[in-house]
Amino acid sequence: MRKSIKKTLKIILIILVLILACITIYLVSFMTKLKKYNPSEGDNYYWSYYVYISNEVKQNLEKGDNVNILVLPNNSMGVSDNMSKHEFFSIFHALVGHIMFEDLNTIILVPIFPRPQEQNLIYTHALDRDVMITDIKELQRLDLQLIAMIDEVRGRNEKWKINKKVLMWGFSASGMYTNRFTLLHPDRVSASVVGSPGGWPIAPVKEWQNEFLRYPIGIGDFYELTGEKFDFNTYKNVPQFLFLGEKDTNDSVPYDDGFDNEDENLINKLFENEPIKRWKYAEKIYNEVGINAEFKVYNGMGHRPSLESFKDAKEFFKKNMK
Repeated sequence: MRKSIKKTLKIILIILVLILACITIYLVSFMTKLKKYNPSEGDNYYWSYYVYISNEVKQNLEKGDNVNILVLPNNSMGVSDNMSKHEFFSIFHALVGHIMFEDLNTIILVPIFPRPQEQNLIYTHALDRDVMITDIKELQRLDLQLIAMIDEVRGRNEKWKINKKVLMWGFSASGMYTNRFTLLHPDRVSASVVGSPGGWPIAPVKEWQNEFLRYPIGIGDFYELTGEKFDFNTYKNVPQFLFLGEKDTNDSVPYDDGFDNEDENLINKLFENEPIKRWKYAEKIYNEVGINAEFKVYNGMGHRPSLESFKDAKEFFKKNMK
């Protein structure tokens, strides 16, 4: 009996060692293809970013094929002045993106945007209102900084054909970033997937029930913040997939780093006070103005993306890739 137990334990140990070895080889292979790029003097961005290009994607580029960039905005799930924390989560985002979307054959780009303790009300990872109005040049307009990173990747090799429009996927704070970036720059997005966007996805309208909706509730002061007119005709045709978990109670609306008090009060007044209850109002607004958006609620899912949501996102991207 003891010999049998020892033999079984030995087999289990061998299997575990083999699994660990396979994981190690996989991670080493991934890290060798993940490249970090740092800003230089004169660049239009202030933070580093990661780019992952698989062997197959590189071969496609060398053949002259058109290739897409999949942007995964980073989310470190909290404030920190330690940039290594933000860098770790950016690497993690790139790894998850590689695992979940590998067969899309895209370049993966993940910025390493900070979320400093001293400026904790500037919700950088969510592209909130403070990012649009801050005087701190390193933190302002992180949407434009991301575009500069995208264009740098596109121009790094003049022989490569990389599409100007990108795919985007984000969840929670990075879902808010993706949702708002798509609205700010519809001419730069082929398709976007937005998961659990902080309790309220930005509405592509200036007012609702005679109430003025400023950014990031709506687009009431879009011109004042950006200096540009909202490109509704382009935006309405960008394919969007927005999803929420049925049991997701994560709500940034009551917190002053997510929304100002006046915005919180208006959201609760017009759209109720829970993310799942607000979802039907957001879907109604998007539908009424003719936005190419699909809204979905996943039964039983809390505040984390499910495997089903990743599968749906991948199919959505495949259907809408340029």
